[in-house]
Amino acid sequence: MSDTDFSHADLQGLDLSETQFRNTTFREAQLNQSNMSGATLIRAILDGAHCLFTNFTSADLTASSLVKAVLRRANLEGAVFTMADLWCADLRETNLRGANLSRPKRFGAHLNRSDLSYAKLRDVDLRGGFIRGCNFNGADLGWTKFDDETEFQGCSFAGAALKETDLSDVKRIKPYLKNIFFDGSVTLPGGITPQHPDWPKDRPKERLFGGLYTEERDSEFHQAWRAWQREHHPDTLPDHLR
Repeated sequence: MSDTDFSHADLQGLDLSETQFRNTTFREAQLNQSNMSGATLIRAILDGAHCLFTNFTSADLTASSLVKAVLRRANLEGAVFTMADLWCADLRETNLRGANLSRPKRFGAHLNRSDLSYAKLRDVDLRGGFIRGCNFNGADLGWTKFDDETEFQGCSFAGAALKETDLSDVKRIKPYLKNIFFDGSVTLPGGITPQHPDWPKDRPKERLFGGLYTEERDSEFHQAWRAWQREHHPDTLPDHLR
């Protein structure tokens, strides 16, 4: 199904699983409690759509637009949001386990008590964000942007990974760093670099190979991260690596 306009339509509770919706518009549509699992929503427009309790498991929302979409308590496990526009999207209390939110066009989403374990958040902009009660265990946070206004409250980062990130002014993340893996490409709060005596002894001082677009199987960084995970936080490894 392509180039179809469902703006303002009432699609609540419908089973739309595995359906292909390329270039489809759902602007301000009612999708509450519908089943969109496995659906293809590439470049779909869901601006202002209501998706409470909607099942988007393993759906492909690449390059889609979800500006001000309400996805509260939706199941987004394993969904793909690469290059999506998530500006002011309501992602509170959502299941984003293993989801791919990397390289979004814009983020600015509301995160509160959301499960982002094993999620890919590469190159996500969290500057100025207030993030409360979220689970980032085992998440890939490479190239993620933070600043001195990024606030974390009651979050978990066990077994997560950071790369190519400047945390010089991000004091609020300091209590979580003992449970996060990072390499020499990261600058820690206070401007601590690998040459500083306070650099953790079990974190590599080198900038390990692995770019923003590098597949995990080809990444020296990811291999080192997984080895560290197995030793320190084995319960945060994805099922296929246990």
